[in-house]
Amino acid sequence: MSTVRVLMIVDHIGTNGTITHILSIVRSLRTKGVSAVIAGKIGSMHDRIHEERIPYYEIDFPDLFTNEIQKFPGIMESLERIIQKEKITLIHGHQAYSSYLVSKFAQSYNIPYIYTVHGLYNTNDELMKMISQSDEVIAVSPYVYSHLNDLSSKKPIFIPNGIDLNEFKLVSSKELREQLKIPMEAITIFYASRLEWKKAKICMMLLKSVMMLKRNVNMNIHIIIAGEGKREKQIKDMAVIINKKQPENIIHFVGQQTYLNEYFSLADCIIGTGRTALEGLACDKQVIAVGNKGYLGLVTEDNWEQARYSHFGDHTAPNPLTEPILMEDIKSQAEYHDSNKKTKSLRSLVLKDFNLEQTVNSLIKLYKKY
Repeated sequence: MSTVRVLMIVDHIGTNGTITHILSIVRSLRTKGVSAVIAGKIGSMHDRIHEERIPYYEIDFPDLFTNEIQKFPGIMESLERIIQKEKITLIHGHQAYSSYLVSKFAQSYNIPYIYTVHGLYNTNDELMKMISQSDEVIAVSPYVYSHLNDLSSKKPIFIPNGIDLNEFKLVSSKELREQLKIPMEAITIFYASRLEWKKAKICMMLLKSVMMLKRNVNMNIHIIIAGEGKREKQIKDMAVIINKKQPENIIHFVGQQTYLNEYFSLADCIIGTGRTALEGLACDKQVIAVGNKGYLGLVTEDNWEQARYSHFGDHTAPNPLTEPILMEDIKSQAEYHDSNKKTKSLRSLVLKDFNLEQTVNSLIKLYKKY
């Protein structure tokens, strides 16, 4: 039996790139004899976690940045029970609110604590507090690594997201196409993200761009949107308005989805950032990278290093997103015929730079230091 037993801490188990990343890691860790369990608020990925028989503990973490865990005796008791039952030897935090709170618990109980910075969503002051209470800090992109390295004397560790190419690959999408009533000849764009904050704004700009393309060049285009979040209703209402002006529905809102392979396979092009971009590329699809920090555009071999450095526009970006620039890249996709060779070569770059096996081996090496 392995001596390494890890507790993964998250704010909630919703449908997002961080949770998908953790599930891939936990599955792979199990094959290598390392036990891992997950704790956080219940969310839309609960059923999938249950299907995969990954131990999960529901903890109702507060939505605030504090490490005063003594004010939350119920959370302390839950953590104590998990530590004892699962014989936890190390805690690995992934999202700020829950991780900062639990870092204090780990200190009190002398349990090694590792924190992964998945993006620069917190202030530098908050990051410094997280770093000071962690034994190790992991950065998932070169840009985040550089930022953390400049911010603190504690040297971060670069471990990128790992993509399971056995999970993300082309599959049949015939039934899904028929279900959504998308014609074979239509250009199909897929957007998957949390529908709040900047990523909701990106989605709305995409919808406006589609309206202009329909009006200006009468493009035969369909958009599939997957996700959930605070601006979900606003985006659904916008989709209804657009569809009412068309002879057929061209905006297909499918809500939160825990398995995206069929949607990636159906699409001609993926618009997204971070793991969404990587998973789309793994499925041999063209990707237009746009994220929290701005616009990178169509991912190619020529800008691959820039895409990798910025986590596909999520951590930094060369340009702001505008509707005209997004429209131009969508138009170029509609006119681009010989894409198969390029997408195949990018899949090989995903395998080289975001190899799940290498990611998990790096984590195990780090875990075994403690």
